[in-house]
Amino acid sequence: MFAYGGAAGQRLWAPVPTGYDERNAGDEHTPVHEFVVKLAKIKGRFATDTGRRIGQGRHDWMVAFFARLEAEVKGEA
Repeated sequence: MFAYGGAAGQRLWAPVPTGYDERNAGDEHTPVHEFVVKLAKIKGRFATDTGRRIGQGRHDWMVAFFARLEAEVKGEA
């Protein structure tokens, strides 16, 4: 997400408003938005127990990462 975002000239972070829709995002689409809109939802799409377990672990890691990033951006960490 960050590699693509950097190549596309996206900002590192911006708040994601309630009801955000990437189709009308303009310049505000960031890796954080990509997580909220797409990546946070894929854990439920795995078909096997092993895939679901791995997906849940990766989801949990991304949730913690983006929570920490937001805290750092806001000067809370």
